[in-house]
Amino acid sequence: MSRLEVLKRIVDLVGRDRLLLTRIDDCWPAYGALRLNGESVQIALFAGAIGLSSRNRDDVERRFQNPSNNRPMEWDPHFLPLLIGLWDSDPLVLVRRPVLFAANPDIRRGKSTRFSVFSKLTSLVLASEKGWSEDVSSTGEVLYAFNPKLLPAFVELSRNKVYVPEISMTAVVDASGVNSEADQDPAERARRATSALVRSAKFGQNVVEAYGGFCAICGLDFGLVQGAHIYPASAPESPDSPWNGIALCCNHHAAFDKHQIWINPESREVVFHPELISRRNLSDSCSAFIDHARPTLAEPLTPQFRPRTEMFEQRYGYFQDKYLWLG
Repeated sequence: MSRLEVLKRIVDLVGRDRLLLTRIDDCWPAYGALRLNGESVQIALFAGAIGLSSRNRDDVERRFQNPSNNRPMEWDPHFLPLLIGLWDSDPLVLVRRPVLFAANPDIRRGKSTRFSVFSKLTSLVLASEKGWSEDVSSTGEVLYAFNPKLLPAFVELSRNKVYVPEISMTAVVDASGVNSEADQDPAERARRATSALVRSAKFGQNVVEAYGGFCAICGLDFGLVQGAHIYPASAPESPDSPWNGIALCCNHHAAFDKHQIWINPESREVVFHPELISRRNLSDSCSAFIDHARPTLAEPLTPQFRPRTEMFEQRYGYFQDKYLWLG
């Protein structure tokens, strides 16, 4: 399959109402736009057909390549680059549904030598059957394989530079029905659900960075810290700004979400639910959960990201019946 045929096939699979290529030139890249919820995202699409590995690993591996030597990946900086392989047929394996395979274009930018992008065959097969899979290469690169209808969802992730766990994405795919033979509606449902996941992940990332990666209550790091909304994301007009969040470890986040921790809007004093206090002696770990907590909430590294008093006030108004234990 020629590179031009690959591009045309991708357009057909994604949907001509969603993906429009406006400048093909020599096909490396092709420029165009992808429609996302009424918005057009400009893309530079580097695409190739996925074939056999050709290094005595055809039983477990597939690959696609750039056109040749002296064909480096370069693109207009106003466009979002996408490095995509198309797995549409295979001489050794039955392809149930076509798959798009995405690699990181940035780490290959400017390379003038011939390069190959390798994918595990199991990842392609899983994406063909389930709609989404991901893998990590030996160099730590995250590689994605997915149903072509999910290209808009993948672009949501790429342009926001956030990571959503595979288990969350497969849940979205299952719920949307994107693997059915239905029209484009399942794909739009998947994109909207992905957009919500991206929003949550981006917010959490920004909040954790604001606190230097440490829990604002106990100081834990280890990559186990999350961004917790103060005024919840489910509430009307809840902002995703860092000043509506606190960086919390998984345990203190869970307790905060269960309304077992109250934070004074003014003094930032940390107050635990009486039930937690009464059970602190159940174990050393239970005691540490209380005793190792800061008496007042830690401040973020940047003063402008300090939680706003009104966010706490709106939280307590929204969950008024959940804080009756304060007396």
